[in-house]
Amino acid sequence: MEKLSRDMKFCHACLKEHEVDTVAVTEETIFRGKPVSFQAVYDYCSNLDQLLETEELIKINQLSLIDAYRKEVNLLTSDEIRRIREKYGVSQKDFSEILNWGEVTIIRYENHQIQDQAHDEVMRKIGTDTQWFKELLVSARERLSEKRFKKYLDIVLQQMALNKSSYIESFMEASISKYDGTEYNGGTSLQLPLVVDMINYLAKKVDNLFEVKLMKLLFYADFYHYKMAGKGISGLVYMALPMGAAPDNYRCLLDLENVNFIEKQEADFISRRFVPTANYQSSLLSDFHKLILDRVIEAFKDKKTDEIVISMHNEDAYKNTSFKEPISYNYAKTLSID
Repeated sequence: MEKLSRDMKFCHACLKEHEVDTVAVTEETIFRGKPVSFQAVYDYCSNLDQLLETEELIKINQLSLIDAYRKEVNLLTSDEIRRIREKYGVSQKDFSEILNWGEVTIIRYENHQIQDQAHDEVMRKIGTDTQWFKELLVSARERLSEKRFKKYLDIVLQQMALNKSSYIESFMEASISKYDGTEYNGGTSLQLPLVVDMINYLAKKVDNLFEVKLMKLLFYADFYHYKMAGKGISGLVYMALPMGAAPDNYRCLLDLENVNFIEKQEADFISRRFVPTANYQSSLLSDFHKLILDRVIEAFKDKKTDEIVISMHNEDAYKNTSFKEPISYNYAKTLSID
């Protein structure tokens, strides 16, 4: 018996007001043919040395028993169902409506009724597949008010953005993990939120910041910081590509949350001009980071893309690195920026 709390209240066992302990007791029983162990909660009357189960505790203990059984047969518990629903900010009634299960189904599942296997699999998938839940939400639009539909859709889109950024971060970390502890990551672990700040800072200060130019400015900022401080800013690994240095898997950066650009179809390609993200506030950049970025901006802001590419091709860092190989930060010492 484990004491959880003690409160002064009227005891329904001895019919007196006194300090009553609330305790947890491990109990074992057979439920639906399965042996189940669960934590039951009782009030303990020290006057009579007696456990008491109030009406509220009966409900709590019944749910604890049901959840223990759910775990035993590999079904979602009531808390797990609730967390899946709350992930999207949806009410119990609306969650049932979106799934077209009847308006009280989720209320029952979160309180006392054990879900069937088919419903359990649907809720599990919703918990991990935000895109699928979005499709269900859109299909249920007519069953919701427009205000509630838009509210839930906004939350879903935010979740999708977070999931996408999380996936990108995991992918990039995994892809460059082989360079950890080498001269190729500038002595810094990958800092994608800092990369987002760098991109927004550059986009605010450089007009017509297109994709090739952005990648070169990131390279120069990281390598110049390494030259001045002995480590890079972002932890990005840069590869020697035909147009000069660019971060490994650099196209993933385009999909990061709060990286904003305007696409335009040109004659035979799509151009991307990077612009500051509206109302973007976060900044992990230190004053020294900004000083480095400002020096790089000063050196290259007025140069056209082909001029920056030529400058890059003349750097020892690029000339001495094989095609599609990582560029060592050790070449920062001969960087053209002083």
